[in-house]
Amino acid sequence: MKLGKMQYRGTIAVDIDGVLANFEKKFCEDFGYENRDLYSLEARYPELDPALIKEYVNNPDNYVDLEPIFGGLLFCRQAHQRGWYILLVTSRNPSLADVTRQWLAKYGAVYHELMFAKDKREAIYDWEEIEIWDCKKPPVSIVVDDSVSVLESMPEKYCVAWDSEWNYGYYPRMYYATLEMKLMLEISEWKVVGAWDKVGKYEY
Repeated sequence: MKLGKMQYRGTIAVDIDGVLANFEKKFCEDFGYENRDLYSLEARYPELDPALIKEYVNNPDNYVDLEPIFGGLLFCRQAHQRGWYILLVTSRNPSLADVTRQWLAKYGAVYHELMFAKDKREAIYDWEEIEIWDCKKPPVSIVVDDSVSVLESMPEKYCVAWDSEWNYGYYPRMYYATLEMKLMLEISEWKVVGAWDKVGKYEY
């Protein structure tokens, strides 16, 4: 559900695959569950031709029926309710724009803008340079992604990893706790809090 303009307290950049859509499950069902501690598909499946992997990830048919990640969709909805501007930033090929928008609409994803970017850091900072003059679109304060390399490329932002096999050991990490029915933030190996106890009170 793409949203209109208003005054916002800040912008949150949110990844799609691994945060909102479960591309990981689809890929593993087709190719196997080996080496899931590795983020790179090429590194995880060295026996596969990289050209085959590229063809697979650029095929729109592989995105039509991806399972939604409930917690990620909930995070976007709650972020909007708390007054944040939601910028979806995906490394998907721009050729997948139509299937991506259709999927987001199908599952009622709440967002304001959708950006396709090979280099997310560069894209976010370019977006800020253009949009910072619009008071309704404040700079990105928070980044939520499942890729540690993406998060580590923006140390000046408040970066949160969506809980995945390959980002264990990175903090803070967010996940949806089904028993508590609540978004949780793992700040360290010893401390877990409600996600919005920390993220929603981010000082920028």
